[in-house]
Amino acid sequence: MAMLLVLFVILGLLVVGQMVMLLMDHVTRRSGQYRRGERGQYCAEEGLNLGRAWVLSEIALNNGGIPAALLSGMPKGMGLLADPANPDDFRAKDLCSFPSMSETTLGGVSFYGLGGGLGQSVCRLDSSLTYCGSPPCPIYRINLVDDIDELPSGTLDPYTDENMSFFIRAECMLPDDSDVSGFDGGVPEVVDAVATMEIMEAGGGNCYGPGGSGAGCGGGYAN
Repeated sequence: MAMLLVLFVILGLLVVGQMVMLLMDHVTRRSGQYRRGERGQYCAEEGLNLGRAWVLSEIALNNGGIPAALLSGMPKGMGLLADPANPDDFRAKDLCSFPSMSETTLGGVSFYGLGGGLGQSVCRLDSSLTYCGSPPCPIYRINLVDDIDELPSGTLDPYTDENMSFFIRAECMLPDDSDVSGFDGGVPEVVDAVATMEIMEAGGGNCYGPGGSGAGCGGGYAN
């Protein structure tokens, strides 16, 4: 009886210990997910605010509106508007990939981007990122995206702006290099966060009605 009692006590302690380990692992995983989410949100929102500043600067430089040729391009599709269904468009038309210290011409319109090397890039760089091919790379990717203004009656055209409004999209490109749980085998997880904001091309009014400011409306938070 004494031996059986000791065995049951040991078994109970093993069960309790396993439960405590599972609970601590769950807490650690949740805290790691929260930290990654917070890091990704601030990263994406920084890119979003930088994109918003670039758009407003272009509106001022072009006397109250961004030229349609810069957005759509000539031929169509070669401008800054990116097709959400085409990942290559996001890479090729990232505002952080165009130099900030020299002019780029699209659709016959010259503009300055936000990118460049150290000391030239307006976008924040990180030496650990290699996705751009020549580190350091920007910690976010900033694109302009049409707001599907052809619906409900027209055919979708991601390269043509019909209603003088479009979205600024910023995606965080930072990886998470920490292995907080031991279950991912030390493989870095990507901080996945995207922030968007709708903005008026002409800068003359709200996106949803007359009056107000064209500085942007709706969204603005990483998701």
